[in-house]
Amino acid sequence: GTYQITYNISSAGLGLLGASTSIVKNSTTPVGPNIQLVSANVGATNTVLVNAAAGDTVQLVISGLLTIGALNNATIVIEQLA
Repeated sequence: GTYQITYNISSAGLGLLGASTSIVKNSTTPVGPNIQLVSANVGATNTVLVNAAAGDTVQLVISGLLTIGALNNATIVIEQLA
């Protein structure tokens, strides 16, 4: 089916500065754009549409140089559209 995935992350200070976020399907296939975090104390929000079948997995991947405790909050909402 088709799923809408919305995620939001927030950081403390410079902890996530320079990191990027993306949604990955089945551990290898990026879905949608990578979002670069370029400002301190600002989070990232993105929405993507994913076609998925039974057994598929999705992950929110945060990559780059992170500091311990940098991630204050993260949410991911997955809604089936069709």
